Amino acid sequence: MRLHLATVSEILSDFVANADYKSIPKHIVSFAKLCIIDLIGVTLAGASYPISKILKAYVEEKGGFPHATAIGLWMKSSSENAALVNGTFAHYLDYDDVVVPMKGAGGAHVSAAVLPAALAIGEQNGLSGRDLIAAYAVGCEVTYGVGRGVDPSHFTKGWHTTCTEGVFGATAAAGKLLQLNREELTYSFGLSGSQSAGLRENFGTMTKPLHAGLAAENGVKSAMLAKLGFTSSKTIFEGQFGFCNVASEKANPTEITSKLGKWESVSNIRLKLYPCCALTYTAIDAARSIIRDHGLKPHDLEAITVTANPMVRGIVPFDNPITPLEAKFSMPFCVAVALTDGAVTLQHFTQEKLEFKELAELVKRVKFVFDAKVPDFGAIVEVRSRQGKTHSQALNQPKGTAENPLSENEIIEKFKTCARLVLSKDQVERLLTQLMKLEELDDVGALLSFE
Repeated sequence: MRLHLATVSEILSDFVANADYKSIPKHIVSFAKLCIIDLIGVTLAGASYPISKILKAYVEEKGGFPHATAIGLWMKSSSENAALVNGTFAHYLDYDDVVVPMKGAGGAHVSAAVLPAALAIGEQNGLSGRDLIAAYAVGCEVTYGVGRGVDPSHFTKGWHTTCTEGVFGATAAAGKLLQLNREELTYSFGLSGSQSAGLRENFGTMTKPLHAGLAAENGVKSAMLAKLGFTSSKTIFEGQFGFCNVASEKANPTEITSKLGKWESVSNIRLKLYPCCALTYTAIDAARSIIRDHGLKPHDLEAITVTANPMVRGIVPFDNPITPLEAKFSMPFCVAVALTDGAVTLQHFTQEKLEFKELAELVKRVKFVFDAKVPDFGAIVEVRSRQGKTHSQALNQPKGTAENPLSENEIIEKFKTCARLVLSKDQVERLLTQLMKLEELDDVGALLSFE
C-alpha cells in the first residue's frame, strides 16, 4: 500500500476548509476590518475615473445574471464580472494596500485581488460580515504563502505578483464562501494555477490595475468550476511543470504552507497614505520633512537627489512621465509634488498637473540614483537650495508599515475622501457605520444597496 503524502494544494485546502471567524485572533479581525474599509474606499474612488466607462460598456456587452454589484457603477452582473470590475477599480489609483512576502520581493496588492472575489460570492449567496472577514483573512494567508514559495526571483523576473499570487488568494476566499470540500478546493487551486499571469511590462497603463481584477475574476471562476466538478492537477505548486518551478528561479513550495494560520499576511499589510507606488513613499516622506523643517519653497530648490536601492528602478521606471498613470511610478514626479505642495493626493495625478510649468521644471531637477546599501524600501533625499545650503533626510521605512502604521482616524479620513467622489455625505456615513460593525452584518449585500 502506497503512503499518500498530502500535496501543497491539499494542505492549503485543509487550512481553508477548517479556518473560521472564531479561529482568527481578535487583533487580526480588527485590522482586517480596517483593511476592508480602506479597500472599499479606494474602489469607490477608482470608479470615479474614466476607466469606469470602459468597464461598464464591457460588462453590459458581456452580460450575466445579476448576482453581484459592480461598486460605483451600481449595476449588477455575474459574480465574475463584479469581481473583475471591483478588483480593477480597487487597484486603479495604486492607493490600495500591499503586503511584502520576502526581502527583495515586490509586494502583492493582496486586498485588491482577494476582497472583490469574496464580496462577489458573499453578496450572491447572502452571506454575513463574519463570513466575509474570515474568507478575506484566509485569502490573504494563501496569497502571502504563495509569495513565500516563489519570491523574490518570481517578481524580479518580471511577473506582477498581485495577479500571479493574488489569484490563489482570491480562489481560496471564493472557495471558502462556497463551502468547497478538500478535493474541490484542491482542484480550484489547480485551476487558478493555469490562470496565473500578469507582467510588469504593463506598469503605468490601465492593464496594471486590470491584473487585480483578473485575479479576482479568475479566483471566482476557479472556485465555481471546482464546485461543479471540474478537475485539475493536485500538484499545481510543487509539480515539475507546476507554478513554483515554472515561475521561480528558486522555487520553495514547502514555504507556501509553513506559516499558515500565523496570520502574518494581515499583520504585514501596508495601508497606503499616497495614491502612487509604495516604493516612492519613503522619499516622499523625506521630502515633506525637509520642506517642513526648513521652510523651503519650490523656487528655492536648485537640485534634488533621491538615492534608493537598485531594486526600485525596475518598479518606478518613469523619470519623465507623460500620463497620470506613469506619474504614479515616477520617483522624480512624486518627490517634486511633495516638495511643491507638501502633500501627495489624488488631485496631483492629472494631466493638468503633469503639464503645470513650475512642477514640470522641478521634476527635471530631481536626479534619481541608486546605492545597494540603501534598504529596499528606504530612501535618501538631498536638497540643495539656491542659497548654497544642503539639506538631507534618510528614512528606512515610510508611514503605513507595521512598524509605523496609519492610525484608525487616518484610515477613516482616507475612506471618506475616496468615497465622497461617488457617494453623498449621508451615504458615506451610512456605509462607514455598516463597515465599522461588519461582524454584526447578516448580509454583506446590504453594504452595496444605495436605493
